[in-house]
Amino acid sequence: MELDFAFLASHAEVSDKGKFNVLGGGFNVVESSRFPCRVAGALVMRFVGPTSGAGQEHTAAVAVLSPDGTRKEVILRPTAIKRKADFPTSGLVVVVQLSIDVPAPGDYGLIIALDGNDLKTLPLYLRKESDEG
Repeated sequence: MELDFAFLASHAEVSDKGKFNVLGGGFNVVESSRFPCRVAGALVMRFVGPTSGAGQEHTAAVAVLSPDGTRKEVILRPTAIKRKADFPTSGLVVVVQLSIDVPAPGDYGLIIALDGNDLKTLPLYLRKESDEG
């Protein structure tokens, strides 16, 4: 399986049929008036692969990459995911609810891994709110 897409949203949920609903999707910049702060929301990911692979189990994980390049916090510990064998699509949508404690402004990332391999680092920019209007 491979990662088809991933994005951040204020809120997201996925049905048993694989249809997802999103509020406030597609951002990658968060502003806060003070630090440390907590970033809350959802990470929406879609994994795709050949239909012959339906029913096979895979391990997904998500970690935070800090501005200095180290993995700081695990959001999703390695978790088994699999598509239903009788489901006709080749995709699997996974929604992870986020609650990330961020110590300071900076350029962070969300590392998405499948079966122990890093697939993508989604940028997440934390900025101090300006007093300008």
